[in-house]
Amino acid sequence: MSESLSFTRVEFKPGFILGDLILPMVAIDKSTEVMFLNLIAYETSCFDLDDFNVTSYICLLDSLIDRADDVKELRSDRVLINNLGSDEEAADLINQLGRNLMDPNIYNGAKTEIKKFCGQKWRIWFAEIKLKYFRSPWTIIALVAASLALFLTAVQTYFTVFHSK
Repeated sequence: MSESLSFTRVEFKPGFILGDLILPMVAIDKSTEVMFLNLIAYETSCFDLDDFNVTSYICLLDSLIDRADDVKELRSDRVLINNLGSDEEAADLINQLGRNLMDPNIYNGAKTEIKKFCGQKWRIWFAEIKLKYFRSPWTIIALVAASLALFLTAVQTYFTVFHSK
């Protein structure tokens, strides 16, 4: 979550294995649809307005949100505050808002960095392994315990075979 509430404050910070997408917080409630539609209409009707921050932010959210699980993820990171009731309603609202919008690509730099970061094979493999095999902390604990047991067995075997007198 970004400390700033400005829609221009979107950035991607790559890490070694994982990256952080920093987004401003948005509250979604019953008036959100009307408010965003009015802001988008204002941006498109002003001839002297060069920045389409709201339109571009809605397009960015639409690209991030497809299902209720995506809303849940953004809620847990405190990017979205969902006051609609269900995550499915919030996902439908964002998808409906972004459906017929032309993306002005204000956040093209961040999108390019994300694509470059996620395009590396070893990161894709790491993410697939993490999602498939390590969803629970118990699987990580079991892997560490099994590795430790294997290591100690190998050490014990070594000292048994090459016992020095």
